[in-house]
Amino acid sequence: MLIFEIGLLLIFLGFMLIFITIILKMLRGRVEAKTGGVILIGPIPIIFGSDKDIVRLSIILTILALIIFILPLIFFFMR
Repeated sequence: MLIFEIGLLLIFLGFMLIFITIILKMLRGRVEAKTGGVILIGPIPIIFGSDKDIVRLSIILTILALIIFILPLIFFFMR
């Protein structure tokens, strides 16, 4: 149960960090929004973004997230 509560706390802190960052950027006046993301449908990634750098960042973060997700599964099944 403790790991569930830690997970919920991390999700909540992530949302709060995003919210605070948006508020601080709005208070500074000039806000430049760049968007991007990845949708995985099975093994096929759909990558989109408003900037080349954002697309690269989305690809890198997706690869890191997949590695973080797959590594525990590999170690679990190797036991």
